[in-house]
Order: sequence, then C-alpha cells, then structure tokens
Amino acid sequence: MEKKEQENQHPAIKGTLESSLAEHIYVYSPATALDQVEDDMRQWYNWQPGVLFPYKKIFDPSVPTYYGGLTTNKAHFVLVPVDLIHARRRNYLRYLAKCMGMKDPAQCDAYCEEAMREIVENPSPRSHPAFEADALARQVAYWAGLLSYRQEPQTAGWRW
Repeated sequence: MEKKEQENQHPAIKGTLESSLAEHIYVYSPATALDQVEDDMRQWYNWQPGVLFPYKKIFDPSVPTYYGGLTTNKAHFVLVPVDLIHARRRNYLRYLAKCMGMKDPAQCDAYCEEAMREIVENPSPRSHPAFEADALARQVAYWAGLLSYRQEPQTAGWRW
C-alpha cells in the first residue's frame, strides 16, 4: 500500500468514504441541467467542460448549494454539494502544506485558513497553492469517478 501512495501525486480517499460521498453526487443530462440556469452560466459550463462552477437555478438564485459542470465530452452534467468541494479543497491544501514541511497540525490548519482567505480577498490568477487546490477540487472527472461506487440504475431524466 505504501508504494501505491508514493505513485499518486495526491492522497487518496479511503473506499468507504468514497462510497458515502458518491451518495451525494447527482448526474443529469446536459439539457436537463443547463435549461435551468441563466445564459451567462450556461456559456461558462459549455466553455470549460470538466470544471465545476457554482450552480444556481434561474427560479432559485439563492446561495448555491451545489457546484455543477459538464464532463469533458459534454455527455453528462455532474452536481456536487458545495460542502464536499470545500472539504476536498482543504484536503489538498493540507497535503500541500505537509509537502512544504509543515508537521504541526495547528500550523497546517492556520496555513490552510490563511491561503483560503487570500484567494477569497484577491481571486486574480497568480501562483498560489490555494489555486492549485481549488482547481483540483473542482475537477468533474474526480467526482464523476466516484459514481462508480453507486449501484443505481439510470432513470429517464438521467438522474442517478
């Protein structure tokens, strides 16, 4: 097992956790999901397939509770709860902090909080570990891959 972890660039999530995370991920046909969002957001989803963006429905533009995005081949639209995205982002930040030699859990947590605060205050693109963590957390392929842990048949609306 140690060799497998060395081969991966980033830490893996345990199988039991993957199974429970998969229960909270939804897949729709692109038409079903995109018909419910504003034109501006529809363009972003189509322009950058493979990346999750905040998902707001036209009829309920409240704070997004999901991130959504098309798979790279634009065959499916994946919805992931925002809490899972934030948790995965923090997991990557902790991993990056450990790679930089931070061993103290309190120091690592403080670094993660500061990094997230920095990108919220100034989201302009620049070299920052928090941006790498955010990009990795918002990859549609990862979340779509978790669906293999679910054993549910596809329905007419493509909601699994």
